[in-house]
Amino acid sequence: MTSSFQFHLLRVSIAQLLKAHGFDRCNNRALDLLTDLYVRYFQLLLQTVTKYTEARNDIEPNVQDISNAFLELRLISPARRLDARDSDRLVNQGLDNFLYWVHSDTNTRMRQAARPNREFLQELEELRNSKDIHTKMNSLTAALGQSAPGLGRQAGESANGEPAAADPGLDQDGARLDPDWIRFVLRGQLTDKPDSKFKGSVLDQYVPSDLQQPSQSPFNDHVVSGPTPDNLAEYLPYAQDSTKEELDDI
Repeated sequence: MTSSFQFHLLRVSIAQLLKAHGFDRCNNRALDLLTDLYVRYFQLLLQTVTKYTEARNDIEPNVQDISNAFLELRLISPARRLDARDSDRLVNQGLDNFLYWVHSDTNTRMRQAARPNREFLQELEELRNSKDIHTKMNSLTAALGQSAPGLGRQAGESANGEPAAADPGLDQDGARLDPDWIRFVLRGQLTDKPDSKFKGSVLDQYVPSDLQQPSQSPFNDHVVSGPTPDNLAEYLPYAQDSTKEELDDI
C-alpha cells in the first residue's frame, strides 16, 4: 500500500498537519505509520456509515448515518441527544454558572488580591511625581504655591488651620485605601462633576463614601403620617408654647 499514489498524496497532507501542530521534523517510518493509521481509521468510519445505511434498507447515506457513525467512534460526544422539540431553548445553566462563579471562593480571593494596598498607592504617587517634574506648568504652580500665604497648609489640617477630623478611610500614613478595585478606579474618574457623572447608573452605588454628594432633600422627622395621637400632640415641636419657654428661661 505504501507504493500507491493515493498513499503518498495523503502522506503530504499528514506532514502538513504535523507541521501545523509544531512538529518540524519526523522520521519517514513514523510518517508512514501515521498515514497508515489515518487510512485505517477512515476505512472504519466508512464501514460504520455503511452499516447504518444498510440498517435503513438504503444505498445512499444521509446526515443521520454520518452522525451516528461519529458518535459510535467517539469523534463527537454531545452532552445529550434529544429532539429539538423536546429540549427547551431557554435554559439558565449559563446564569447559574455565572452566579456560582461570583459567589465562589475563587472570586473572593481574586477581589482580595486586586484590592489596592499601600505599597501600590505609594508607587503610583511616585510615578505621578516623576512625570510632573518634567512639566513647566507644574513647576510654575509649585513656585506660586510656595509664595502664596494661603496655600501652605500642612497635611492633616483644614482650610482654617485647625486640625482636621480623623478620617476612618485613611491609614496611618495618610493614604486612602478603597475596599475594592472598582471604587479605586471610580475615584480617579471623579475629578469633575462627581454628583452627575455616574448618577442613574449601576456605578452610583460604588462611588466612595467621601466623594458622595449630600442629599438635598429636607428631613421632616416631625411629620407624622395619619392622625396624630392625643397623648403625643402636646409634645410635638410646633405645639409648644414659645412664651412659656421664655418665661421659664427668665
